[in-house]
Amino acid sequence: MLIPRTYVCVLGAGQFGTAVAIHLAKKGYDTTLWGRNENTLAKWQKDWCAKNIFPNINFPKNLKITSNFDNATSNINIIVVGVPTQHIREILRLIKKSNIISKHAPAHPFMLAPKLLVCVNKGIEIKTGQLTDEIILEELGENWPFCVISGPSFAYELVSELPMALVCAGKDAQNTIRCQNILASSYLRVYRTIDLIGVELGGAIKNVMAIAVGICDGLMLGQSARASLISRALAEMMRIAKAYGANPITISGLSGLGDLVLCATSTQSRNYRLGTLIAKGMPPGPFFMNPQFLAEGAYTAKAILPKIKKFAIEAPIIEEVYNVLWKNTPPTDAIAKLLGRSLKPEDPFLASNTNNAL
Repeated sequence: MLIPRTYVCVLGAGQFGTAVAIHLAKKGYDTTLWGRNENTLAKWQKDWCAKNIFPNINFPKNLKITSNFDNATSNINIIVVGVPTQHIREILRLIKKSNIISKHAPAHPFMLAPKLLVCVNKGIEIKTGQLTDEIILEELGENWPFCVISGPSFAYELVSELPMALVCAGKDAQNTIRCQNILASSYLRVYRTIDLIGVELGGAIKNVMAIAVGICDGLMLGQSARASLISRALAEMMRIAKAYGANPITISGLSGLGDLVLCATSTQSRNYRLGTLIAKGMPPGPFFMNPQFLAEGAYTAKAILPKIKKFAIEAPIIEEVYNVLWKNTPPTDAIAKLLGRSLKPEDPFLASNTNNAL
């Protein structure tokens, strides 16, 4: 009897996509990493490490690297999408066009395990305001099993095998269990949940909040201000989750509070760094023109604002981050506006009247 094997392709050779590919290859899976930049990938092949992002981490022997999409996706049953949210639709269309799962070369005498799409991006699409699951449904239809991964995780710490925990979310319990087993290791613990929307929102919105905390620290407002801002950010995230029909308690877990604490307190976070740069006088314009400043939170703030208005959610922190980034509001004015709001009780996130919530 043939035992189904797992063949993985990671689409996206950015920091986290590359880290996931290295991690899965270390676990013994036949893993292919795909990226667009042929010159960078050629250098990685020569050096057998990604010196520009992980200089001290050699690639596992069973990792393949390519810029050829068809070669990368032949005979694959696990597809990990590691591109930024604003580009995920394009990648999904390439997946659909390539008909990945049906490509079985005659020379391969193995049976593939069932297909599964795993998305590790965190964000909301600007053009549509859609979450990842909505984009997948629109582009690939209902027949593609998928999960999303979120939680506090820096790429370098993953490839360095430092302990961390993530959460896998999906509509189907069997798929989330399978995803857990694929990713989990001696240094990576993976939890599961069926609250897909809650996990997606937590992973996306915490990036906006990290920018806000970066602004706070860049203005040197103090540690009390930082702690207060993180607390109110969490409350705001819970209100948004409730309005979307997700379980607000999910936001107190790894994809919400866990990721928020990590990204709002570390200079390794691009969103936090962006906030500090804005606070120190960098105008938003250069950020939007320079890919090295890529911080999903800036785009998420713009993408989610129409839904906040539509649902009448009180989300002052997100609104002020949007104003600073997209309306050129001075950070000091945004802080003053937040502090000058009318005094209210600290109502819990489950309050029926969101207008009473701070």
